Amino acid sequence: MELNKSEKILWQGVPKQGFKIILQDLIIIPFLLLFICASIFMLYINFIGIFFVIFTVYVIYTRYIRDIIDRKNTKYYITEQHVILCKPKNTVTIPFKEIKKISYTDHPFKFIYGSIIFGEEENIFGDPNEEFSFGYKGGLNLTRDKTVIEYIKDYKEVYQLIQEKIKESKS
Repeated sequence: MELNKSEKILWQGVPKQGFKIILQDLIIIPFLLLFICASIFMLYINFIGIFFVIFTVYVIYTRYIRDIIDRKNTKYYITEQHVILCKPKNTVTIPFKEIKKISYTDHPFKFIYGSIIFGEEENIFGDPNEEFSFGYKGGLNLTRDKTVIEYIKDYKEVYQLIQEKIKESKS
């Protein structure tokens, strides 16, 4: 990550590590348990159960394991001019002038952690006007928000800082 010489970091952070769930996972997890039970039962009947096993493993990997791995090497920065999301596969730099929509969400149970979302928030059911597909937006969306500062403790303060910087950039 390279900054302009005149730019300084106002805030930096990393997401909380380990297994984390969001509100949508409270819908996904019971279905995963149902699929696990169905796949075990189907394996006793015939080989069709292998498709249930493959689907369950795919969902668990896509939704949870890949998320844990990606968050290990993720860092977030807010400078005087940008929001910078340094993730393992790519670095996203968002100038304050280009931020059209921003929101935050509290994470369930203790509400200690939250996420700041840039753009439209992902939904596990996708847009009703899109065709059904597995693993992509539309029908059944197993991915999480891509442009997000996630699982940080001071998310409300960071959200306010970003809002202030957006106002400053537009004036």
